[in-house]
Amino acid sequence: QTFVHHLDLTAATLGATVMYISGSEMPKDVTVVRGNLASLLCIADGTPTPIICWLKDGVTLAPDRHLILLNLNTTLQIPQARVNDTGRYTCMANNTAGHASRHFNLKVLGE
Repeated sequence: QTFVHHLDLTAATLGATVMYISGSEMPKDVTVVRGNLASLLCIADGTPTPIICWLKDGVTLAPDRHLILLNLNTTLQIPQARVNDTGRYTCMANNTAGHASRHFNLKVLGE
């Protein structure tokens, strides 16, 4: 369940909008069974358009055969989740006005 919220605060000196990430008030718990798709969605709002990156347990993630970033990095997908994918994922959105983040607690269950 995703709610889209917009916060329109203007930083006058920068001419940029302070960013807001939907659902950032609390971590989202996501549980999937091993071998299934895990999908995390990060909806960020700001002007200029924020650049999004993802971290797992504080380490920046890069896409590979196991992990896919879609839609300008707003969606992180793990097509065949493994138990060792369990962890705390963070969506970081940055622009000239600052940064915002959202945390996801992903748990991958063995069969």
